Amino acid sequence: MRRSSLSLCLSLASAAVFATATSSAHAQLSGQGYLPIVNAKSMASLCDKTLKSAKAQVARMERNTSGKGFLAEWNVLDAGIQAADGPASLISNVFLDKKTREAAEACSTELTAFSSGLFQNEKLYQNLQKAEAKDAIDAQLKKALVEGFEDTGVTLPQAQRDRMKAIIDRLEVLRQAFDRNIREDGSTVLMTAEEVQGMPENWLKARKTDAQGRIIVDMSYPAYLPYMQVGQSAEARKRLWTAKQNEGGDKNIEI
Repeated sequence: MRRSSLSLCLSLASAAVFATATSSAHAQLSGQGYLPIVNAKSMASLCDKTLKSAKAQVARMERNTSGKGFLAEWNVLDAGIQAADGPASLISNVFLDKKTREAAEACSTELTAFSSGLFQNEKLYQNLQKAEAKDAIDAQLKKALVEGFEDTGVTLPQAQRDRMKAIIDRLEVLRQAFDRNIREDGSTVLMTAEEVQGMPENWLKARKTDAQGRIIVDMSYPAYLPYMQVGQSAEARKRLWTAKQNEGGDKNIEI
């Protein structure tokens, strides 16, 4: 099962609480709720608090054997998880500090493992079956959740269920490695002065040159996109595009 299937079930109800969830994440990261202080320590703290709160919420939901209010309870659980998983996913891809990125990746791994276990929870699955859908939105959510539980193997024998969870968790680790290989690839394309003729002055000033005076163009979007849009050399555009498509290289082929 792909992580996107889990995310669909976990996020279907979160549109109405997105602003609240985001503010909650900022508050936990900063202690204030305004400008978040993001570092490895704050990411680890956010993840720990999220998992502690989520586990407590799951325990309450397991005791709700009548299924009454189950979908609303799921909404609270969902908002809490998304408030951490969203920032963790973003920070792991864009933050400059490597230790903070690694902490965010670790948080995403933990949240995925928690989610895959969540969707294999027989008590929650049984209580979900009893949940009342009050409107079409509830009905859509319930349907998606039932499918999410069943796709994650909740009805399988324990050995097969464990194997399913191991696969899901391993896919998340591989996904992170794949993205990391692209992010840290560092490929560049060398261009002559003739090949960069006509490029905007601010773009040219931002580029470095090698010992032979050739312009170094990396794969970051501020460097890559402008040249692909207005660069005059078709050959240079081809070299740049090929380098971009090959980010991650042999490591990602192996994955």
